[in-house]
Amino acid sequence: MLNPVIAFFDNDTIRKEFQIIRQPLGENYTKAFLVKRSDLWAFNLRENISRIFNKPGYPRYHPDSANPEYSCAMHAKYEEILITTKANFFCTRYFAWIDIGYFRKEYMSPFEIWIPTNFNSSLVAYTEMKDREPELDPKRIVSTKAIWLAGGFFIGEISVMRRLAEQYMRTVELMIRQYEVMSSDQQVLYVLGNYGQGDTLIQPYRTPNHCRHLGYACATKGQNRHKN
Repeated sequence: MLNPVIAFFDNDTIRKEFQIIRQPLGENYTKAFLVKRSDLWAFNLRENISRIFNKPGYPRYHPDSANPEYSCAMHAKYEEILITTKANFFCTRYFAWIDIGYFRKEYMSPFEIWIPTNFNSSLVAYTEMKDREPELDPKRIVSTKAIWLAGGFFIGEISVMRRLAEQYMRTVELMIRQYEVMSSDQQVLYVLGNYGQGDTLIQPYRTPNHCRHLGYACATKGQNRHKN
């Protein structure tokens, strides 16, 4: 990927391998940070999340609502978005989160991410998987593993991404404290849409049931820019 990349690792060997892969682009295109899980807000939620998952009869969908470490890792996305948008290491206007492994063999050649067609810079763009049902409460969202948005890729203007990350983190804490439920980032986003400001911060891109639609559209847009 030809865009500047900021990546977080809890394994220094993998971090160094990643830096070697990115080395041909030059040192100004990559920031690779080694972090301790114990230093992250998300992983300090592990004890409370584990307690919730261990409740008798709790709906278990592996790994979303069965593995506390997985749940914490999903929430860490937004903590890391908050860190990087505040630092803005590359002085860029737009940020995208991309799950590792999001792009598969279709993009083995160099490619670039670009903002999607019809993008609203006052919102954060996601792939919409299904219509959101506003009447669903947090417990119902978790118990049915309801999905509104795909969480593997999202893109937005720096200040809007920061606001969304802050709102997401508050929603996680609300779900734990008030509703005693937790799952993956996709269920938190659903709760954010119904109980937070998700409907005013998110631009859904609808797709025929392809969870990687938006990221691939942004990669295609980047390729087309270089052809024109």
